[in-house]
Amino acid sequence: MRLIPYVIGVLYRAIAKPICFRFDPEGVHDAITALGVFLGRFLFVRQMTRWAFAYQDPRLKQIIAGVPFLNPIGLSAGFDKNVKLISLLPSIGFGATEFGSITLKPYGGNPKPRLVRLPKSKGIVVNYGLMNDGVEAIIPRLRAHADDMVVGISIAKTNSIKTATLEKGVEDYAQCLQAVRDAGVGDYYTLNVSCPNAFGGEPFTTKETLTMLLERVQTVHATKPIFVKLPINLAMDDLDGLLRVCVQFCVAGVIIGNLTKVRDPGLIHDPIAHKAKGG
Repeated sequence: MRLIPYVIGVLYRAIAKPICFRFDPEGVHDAITALGVFLGRFLFVRQMTRWAFAYQDPRLKQIIAGVPFLNPIGLSAGFDKNVKLISLLPSIGFGATEFGSITLKPYGGNPKPRLVRLPKSKGIVVNYGLMNDGVEAIIPRLRAHADDMVVGISIAKTNSIKTATLEKGVEDYAQCLQAVRDAGVGDYYTLNVSCPNAFGGEPFTTKETLTMLLERVQTVHATKPIFVKLPINLAMDDLDGLLRVCVQFCVAGVIIGNLTKVRDPGLIHDPIAHKAKGG
């Protein structure tokens, strides 16, 4: 066991976590992000972080859909929605980081509170609603990433009444994908069709509507692998139908999965206020 990560883990659980849990979770997330942005500016800090945390071994390497991953541990979409930590994250040792979800147009997020901790259940209710700065603002940040980190870009539909129709939603996805494709950023793309907290719900989680979306996406001629992020609250027959559509359109793979909408009392041991929305 490497000593420094072990010590930091002990200090986090014994000191930092109890303090952080006394404050609003979104405020804590934003504060930690701001600290990471500040520290990521300094080469010395990045080098020390890499020395303390990053680990490489040839046995951990693997190639998936033509993308070479240094290790199988990735940071999923949702943590760094606006690509603020792209200078620091490569030093932490992730095999990949998926940024976003990003959308064609910016969205300020659903009304607060958007995060509710469930300490006994070791979970959290999330209702950000695809909050992000929009693809135009985010692309320049994506260009600044280090070459030794695999970058995934999660793309979703702008959370707006203007994209509520299937046709407008499809075009929103396609134009956002076109923007990142033309910019040449990212190592793979994820079509997030399963955000449960957006206007209009999850319209592209049927065989017919997913076919409609992927037919349009195919015309973008993306040069990087495309994955589809699916919901997890599907019957097996419905999931099988979506997988068959993905195979039909040569999707590189699927990501399983997004937030659960089921509040199973067997899994959730914390009281959740009735008005607390989210997955």
